[in-house]
Formats: sequence, structure tokens, C-alpha cells
Amino acid sequence: MTNNTDLRTLLCPFCNEVITFELSLEMIRKRLSGGLATIQLSSHGNPPHSLLVYIDEEGKIRGVYPKIEEIKQKVNLRFNYITDASCEISPEEGAVLGVEVLPYYVVIDGKERKAYNQDIFFAEVFELLNSDSSIGSDPVPVDAFVNAYHKLNNDKPIIVLTMSQKYSEGLT
Repeated sequence: MTNNTDLRTLLCPFCNEVITFELSLEMIRKRLSGGLATIQLSSHGNPPHSLLVYIDEEGKIRGVYPKIEEIKQKVNLRFNYITDASCEISPEEGAVLGVEVLPYYVVIDGKERKAYNQDIFFAEVFELLNSDSSIGSDPVPVDAFVNAYHKLNNDKPIIVLTMSQKYSEGLT
């Protein structure tokens, strides 16, 4: 990437729309914090959502996460959905979408536990991974799933989507 502005494209992980945006090293440098620059792209799609794009100092995209805009009417789904925070949907966005989002825990230096996507977010985890900190994860507690099941509409089937153990082991 040169100092000039480059056109970049990416596929929205939420709606699969191809998004084009401008990016320059100067833009990255101005927004750099903890090894990553955060850029919020404009709203698109249905339901309306924007994208938070995390870019490293070399211009490589390190993460793309949808951010659901405020929706006046809750989405009515045919199923009950439960997922963990690895899906990158915040609990607030999940409530709008009709998805119960349960936090898993990021463990820092074997002591401090923070709920992912509530107390700690992608950029902070990335920063910790680039530091001398030891990062691990704890799964969603079983009682969180039990409580989530009790809150569901019993007239709808339940779909549970979680991070696989094999993928999760990469964090420890």
C-alpha cells in the first residue's frame, strides 16, 4: 500500500454485500491504537448495519464485524437462536435480531476473566496478543445455556451455534 488512497473491497460477513471503501496509510496511522486502526464503514443492508474494520499498520484487514443499527421493530424469526460471543454479535444486537448471545470468557494472565463482547472486545484482545500477556478462554458456563433455554419461546424450535472446541483451543 502506498501513501496514496487505495480502493479496497470486502465481503460483508452479515449480508454478503460487496463493500468498496477508500484507505490510505495516513488514515491508518491517524487511527492506530494498540497495533490496529478501526474504521467504521457506512450503513447498508437489511436490517441496516455498518461494518467495523480492523486494519493493522501494514494495511492488512484483521477483522470485519457488523454493527447493527437501531431497529424500531424486532426481527421475528421462525426459530429460537442461541449463540456465543464468538459470532461477534453484541448482546444488544442479538436482542434486536432475536438471537440470545452468551459470553465466553477471555482469561488474561491466568487470573482476570472478562466477558468477550461485553467487557473486552476484538481490538483489546488483539492488543493483548501482541503484548507479553498470556491469553486463554473459558467456555460459556452451562448455567448460562440453561437460563437462556428458559427464556425462549417454547413454540419455536431451537438452534444453538457455538464455537467448536477445536477452534477454541487455539486461544489457550
